[in-house]
Amino acid sequence: MQALRITQNVSQDGYLHIAIPPEMSRRCEVIVLALDDSKEATPMTYNTAKMQEQSGFAQQVLGAASEDVWNDL
Repeated sequence: MQALRITQNVSQDGYLHIAIPPEMSRRCEVIVLALDDSKEATPMTYNTAKMQEQSGFAQQVLGAASEDVWNDL
C-alpha cells in the first residue's frame, strides 16, 4: 500500500485540490485532519506510533497477560 501525506491550506471556495501521482491506484481513501493554524503538522513518526498503539494486535496480543514476560525478570 502506498500513502501520500500532504499538508495544505483549504482554498477560499472550501476545496482541497490534490494531484494523485500516476503510480497510485485510481481508487483512494482520503482522511482529512483539521490543523490549528498556530501549530505545525504532527511528525509522521508520532502519528504512526499512535495508530499502531491502537491496533487490535497491540491491544489483544501484546497487551495480553500471557505476553507480559518482562515483569518476571
